[in-house]
Order: sequence, then structure tokens, then C-alpha cells
Amino acid sequence: MKTQQYTASIFLALFLLLFSACEELDTVIEELDLFPAGEICDGKKILEFATLNDIQSEHASLTSDYNTGGGDEQTLRDWETAKNFYSLRAKEEDMDEGVIADDPNFDPWDYTSDDVMEAMLNEDGMVIIANELYLWSDGCLMLKTPFACDKIAVLLDLKDKFDAFDSLPTPAENLTDAILISMENNQVDFVNNCEDARYDFEAIYDGISVELQGREPEIKRGNVSPCGTIVYAQITVVDNNPMTEIITLKIEAMGLSDLTPMYYIGIDDPNANTVITDGSNPTYLNQLWSTVPQGEYTNYNSYPGKWVEIEVPYDSLNTLKVDVIMKTGGWSNSCIAADSRDIDLKCPLILNYEMIDPVAGKFLFTVSGLGVLTGSVALDWTFGDGNVGTSAGNSVTHTYGLPCFSQDYTVTATFAKIDTMCKHVMTAHFTMGNACHTHKIVKKDNKKVDGKRYKIKTKFKYNSTFGYSKFKNKFRWRKTGTKTITPISVSGFSVAVGTSCNPTAYPLGADSQSGKKTLRQKTTLDGQEYVFDKNSVYQMGFSHDNGAFGSKTLTYTASCL
Repeated sequence: MKTQQYTASIFLALFLLLFSACEELDTVIEELDLFPAGEICDGKKILEFATLNDIQSEHASLTSDYNTGGGDEQTLRDWETAKNFYSLRAKEEDMDEGVIADDPNFDPWDYTSDDVMEAMLNEDGMVIIANELYLWSDGCLMLKTPFACDKIAVLLDLKDKFDAFDSLPTPAENLTDAILISMENNQVDFVNNCEDARYDFEAIYDGISVELQGREPEIKRGNVSPCGTIVYAQITVVDNNPMTEIITLKIEAMGLSDLTPMYYIGIDDPNANTVITDGSNPTYLNQLWSTVPQGEYTNYNSYPGKWVEIEVPYDSLNTLKVDVIMKTGGWSNSCIAADSRDIDLKCPLILNYEMIDPVAGKFLFTVSGLGVLTGSVALDWTFGDGNVGTSAGNSVTHTYGLPCFSQDYTVTATFAKIDTMCKHVMTAHFTMGNACHTHKIVKKDNKKVDGKRYKIKTKFKYNSTFGYSKFKNKFRWRKTGTKTITPISVSGFSVAVGTSCNPTAYPLGADSQSGKKTLRQKTTLDGQEYVFDKNSVYQMGFSHDNGAFGSKTLTYTASCL
């Protein structure tokens, strides 16, 4: 009996000792952070954060350490080691040092130009937040989808499709179709980080709109052009049959952009009776609108193409809401613009506008659907800028003084003489800006010189939702010496102060730094919008006192037309 008691005591002691050792081991593991949160897919680790606030906080803490260390990459290396993590930054460094094979097409600044974020993204530019997999982008658009390891290939394939689309001389409808189908089948969505400041971690760290970092951004309707691109809807009444109560409409997306555009057209038909009869994308001809895949940036179906003709039964639908959306650029230069219109199907008189001379601010306004009227037609116009006019026909031109930045206008056309039961006043609301101005530019260059890849980049971005501008120039070349960034020509670049159109020149000075570290210039202006004239040359120079590098220049200039 005593022997059994001794045996039980020994087992109890051993159990308590083992339990205590396990507790101590758990504490050590937790303190050393040997197994931090993350997912392993195909041998590659992706960091995982439970909430958006968690990654914001981690970014702020690492940014503070990085800045305290004078921008030395060793701070980032130590952080990656503690996380047992191979980052986007580490991959680029290994290529630069010859540890792994060089890929001339690989550029971490496609994903982010934030040094700290380079260390937090994995080698494919990805991170997991709230169980969603994000493919980060230094442009406006980031892809996300519910996390699964097989979604990695999906996001990378979509990135390749976007890059391929951007390289085409003209839009390719079949490629647009493939992108939409892939997004629909894999529950892929966009995050517009040019509008949603919660994803601009650098701005949050700098104290810009901190009180808004946890707030969902508003979904804007109406004409939206955060990146300086412009899109507007042209809607034509092709036929209106009061006997069958079917109206035929042609909807066309009209865009103005330097970059290759991708168009989407959306309507809101809760009855799902609209039929597609013609369009720029033959895939959907003679189909119900409800068969179109769920589209981007809308809460209803979107047709992928520049124009579409539809038959809409209006026996139970009084108003049709139409959106046109333009996505421009590839991964780094991505921008979005949108326009929204409401059509009274019972009396389809539609006020359209068209840019005749965007450089001069000249517009053509036309009333479509006048075939339903009887008697003579005369229109009185107000243009929203204090000017009025009269036309004997259904159209009129008007020239606006070019604003320095976006300006809202409401244009109305009123029948002076009419013999119809239709409404007498038509209204169009739109936002315009100087077509030679843009809200976002990115220029970059990278090549190998003297065994190391140099990387230079200039980026200007205005966040129209939260009202701040950010300018950034970066120069990375892992060679000892003095790096210098100098403005060569900033003609046409200024800052619009307050709400008045009173641009003032902004002093972009030169910066130099010795050593191997990345040279960074960064300025964030809260409550101010920059004005950048595409017709005037902007040049930023990058030089190194090592003769092998010489000097490089980034130039931004483009025609408005």
C-alpha cells in the first residue's frame, strides 16, 4: 500500500514538474515570439492580423523604431528575424546582394513605397487582415479575398491581368471579361486606398485624420474622379414604345485619361427584366441584365464595356439609376472615376454633357428624347456658374473658367414653350476640374548599375475623402556614397490653399544623405490640395557621387488630349 502511495506521489511530482516546465516553455516562446501569428502556404509565411487596428498599431510601433534608428534597414531585419518572416524587403535585398537570382521585373515599390510596409508584406506582397488576404498595391486599388492558400495564385494572376491590360494600346474586352469572371468566382474585391485613409498607415502615423482611421469611408455617388481621370455618362433614347411600355436606351461611358481605360456600366433594376440588345462586349448580347456578373464599385450588376444598348420595361419601374465607372492604369498607376445618373422612364428626357475642348473648359449640353414632344422646342439654360443662355434647339455649348481643382456644377434646361405632359425642367449635376490637372502621379525607374539595382521613384497623391496631399521621392542604391534628390523643373506645380482657387508655388527643396541607406523625401499637407499641370514639365533629379551611377531624371508631362 505504501509502495502504491509512493508511486502515486512520484507521478504527481513528475506531473507538476512537467506542467511547470511547460508553463515556463510557453512563457519563453511567447516572450521570444518564435511562433507569431501567420499562415504558411507553399512554404511561404504570410503575417496575420486580427483587425485593421492591429496592423495599424504594429506599423506605427515599427515605424517609430525605424525612424529612431535613422532609417537603418537593420531595424527592419531585426523585426523580420523576431517574426521568423521572409518579407518583400528581404527578397529585394537578397536579389540585390546576389543571394537569389535577380528578377529584372520584380519591384517591391509596385506594392508599396513605405519602407516599413515592405517589411510587413511577404515576398508576394501579401498580408492577412481579419481573415482576408490582401495583395497590397502602391496605386489606388488593392485586391482582397477571404483567406485560403489557393487564393494566392488567384490574386497574383489578377495582378498579371491588370498589368497586361495596362500595356495594351487599346482596351481588350475579352481580358476585361476574364478579370470580372475571376473576381466573381473567387469573391475578390477592391479596396480603394486613395480614398480609404485607414489603409494609409504612413498618414495615420504622421497624425493625418487619425480620428477617422476606424471609420468606414462613405460610398460616393455622382461624378467621382479622385485621381484626376474623368468619366461621364452619355445616355440616348433610341426608342420609346408607350404601347408595350418598353424603352430602348444606349448608355456610353465617355472618359478622359492618359492611361488605358477599362469601363463598366451598371444599372439598378430590382425586377431584373432589362435585356441587353447590343454593346461593345458581345458576351452578354440578348441576355437579361441579371446574368451580368456582380461588378466593381457597385451594389448591383455591371456590364464590362464602353457602351451598351438595353431594353427596359417600365410598367413597374419608374426610375432607372445608371452608373458608369472607369478604372485606369495597371498596378501602380491605378485610378478610378465614376458618374451616376437617374432617368425618369415615364418621361425620358435626358440632359447629357460632353467635353468639346477639355483644355479650354468647353462643354456641349444636349437634351436627348425630344422625339416624344410635339410643338416647337426652345430651351432656357442655367450653367451653374452664374451664367444663363437660350437655345432654339436641343443643344448648347458653354465654356467654364477652369478651376484649380474639382468644382461642382448643376446645369438645368427648362422648356420655354412645350406641348407635352412631361416635366418642364431637366437637371444634370457633375464635377469638373482642369483636365490638365491630376490628383495622382507615379513615376519610377530601376536598373542595375555597378552590380546593384538602383530604384528611384516620385509619387504625388491627394486623398479627396480626408483632404490631404502627400509628396514622396525615394532613392535606393545599396552603394556607399552621397545620394541627392533635387527638383530640376517644377513648372506648373503648386498648392491650392483653402477653398479658393488661389494656387501658390510649393518649395520642393533638395536633400542629400551619405551612406547606403535609402534617401527619402516626404511631405504631407493636411487640408491642402496640390495642382499639377500635365502640360508643363515636372522633373526630379537623382544623383550619386559614385561615377558609375551618374545622374537620373524622372520626367512627368502629358497632353490633355
